[in-house]
Amino acid sequence: MANLWNRLFVPIFIILLLAFSLRFYALDIESLWIDEAFSLHIAQQPDVKQVFLETSQTEAAPPGYYVLLHYWINVFGTSEWTVRFLSVLFSTLAVLMLFLLVRLLLNGKVALLSSLFMALSMLQVEYAQEARLYALFTFLSLWSAYFFARWYLSVSRPNPQNPAQKASSTWALCCYGFSMLLALYVNYMALLLVIGFTLILFSKKTLFNNCWKMWLRAHLFIFSLSLPLLPLLFYQFQSINTGLAASLVIKGVPLIFAQLGIFFFLLPVFTLTLLIAFLVSKDRLRQLFFSVDRFFLWFVVGIGLFYLYLSIKPFIIGGIPVIRVPITNSYFLIRHSFFLVPLWYIYLVYKVDHFWSSQRKRRAVFLTILIIFFCAASLFYYYSQPTKAQWQEATNFIFMPAGAQEPFILLDKGGFSNEFLLRYYAPEPFSLLKLTWSEGRRDLQRIGDEELLAALQEKDEFWLVLARNPRTGVHFKELLDQHFTRKMSKEFYQIEVYHYAALKEVSAAAETKP
Repeated sequence: MANLWNRLFVPIFIILLLAFSLRFYALDIESLWIDEAFSLHIAQQPDVKQVFLETSQTEAAPPGYYVLLHYWINVFGTSEWTVRFLSVLFSTLAVLMLFLLVRLLLNGKVALLSSLFMALSMLQVEYAQEARLYALFTFLSLWSAYFFARWYLSVSRPNPQNPAQKASSTWALCCYGFSMLLALYVNYMALLLVIGFTLILFSKKTLFNNCWKMWLRAHLFIFSLSLPLLPLLFYQFQSINTGLAASLVIKGVPLIFAQLGIFFFLLPVFTLTLLIAFLVSKDRLRQLFFSVDRFFLWFVVGIGLFYLYLSIKPFIIGGIPVIRVPITNSYFLIRHSFFLVPLWYIYLVYKVDHFWSSQRKRRAVFLTILIIFFCAASLFYYYSQPTKAQWQEATNFIFMPAGAQEPFILLDKGGFSNEFLLRYYAPEPFSLLKLTWSEGRRDLQRIGDEELLAALQEKDEFWLVLARNPRTGVHFKELLDQHFTRKMSKEFYQIEVYHYAALKEVSAAAETKP
């Protein structure tokens, strides 16, 4: 065992270093985006009680990640680099946990390859570079899976002559319970992990009959410590679901799915969890699934090409935006089932190992190169194209003239997150008039035309900032174009900036010209 670890130490260290480097590279190049603004706002609260309160008001997740981020920024600050670095650390540790899990289930070489695939994955890099809970939850998911596997293997291969085995089994179950408890306080999706693990255990009837009491006691203990989350969950469900169906319809979601409300976002993860648990729990289906080799390379090519396409463009069928934005954008729906993605790496390395051990080494090598190519191509696009609204660039454009008078800014969409980001990146004080705002979670209000024009009567110049709100943004731009002179404008990714001057100012200047 020691010799094996000595042989694996250098390769896994290099892979972890690669994973960390890819996640650390260009960490603060892009501005914070909407969800990161909420993360930072919640973490900046003066105490943990306020963190809990703000989480209940704005999030659909437990407060675990935000409490951790609260203490993190109190020590290290609130720059983009700082608030995202926490996710970099957990994403890198998740690569290590995948290595340990696959090494336990298969072997060391396959574990190295699976960790390499995860290290190179664009999706893993993307969610490692944002201040949200997904990297942490992926790490906790793999941690719980690792100790579940250790416990499962120990109880499925009992050795009465080895008294240390029972202690080892109990220790593994305790570690699983602790990791699952942490996961529940980070993401409610941890319940799906419990369902998946239970289905795997239930598929082995004899084993389930022997240890279901132990499994039940462990989860009764876990859920008893999770009871404080129930009132929070109930309040969040009521708050988030209000008006969500109408909001989803406006964004192009078909009515039949929009009517599901918050459960619409659970469809991918719920479907994938049940499908995976069903395949794993049925021996015949599992063997059939793993033994389909004839068209496997073409299958990977198809998946890889589709993956690259989704990295660049949205996916639309019959005018319906199935995937509204490229998966390189942080607000793609995959984030809700992101923690299941490592299963894909495990499946791929299983097939590579299967080809290699069955003397089809060329196929195994080709498959490995193919996967690395698709990872590298998607990573290149991710690094080379903007994927988040360019708030830093937009504010630099507004405040570019040094020593200029305090800007007067009209903001649309003027929800909390956009105002937070505008103030976060503004290098100097400014005056703000919100053109749109939300009195409830989804109750969007807007200023009247006459009220807006009256507010601008005494202004010599002002700025209009349009942030991802095409419904009202075009109207305000056309209104201002009718009554004021546009001096200059510039479009940034997901943000448009227009600089206006009063007509009377321009006319007076024209009359004084020789």
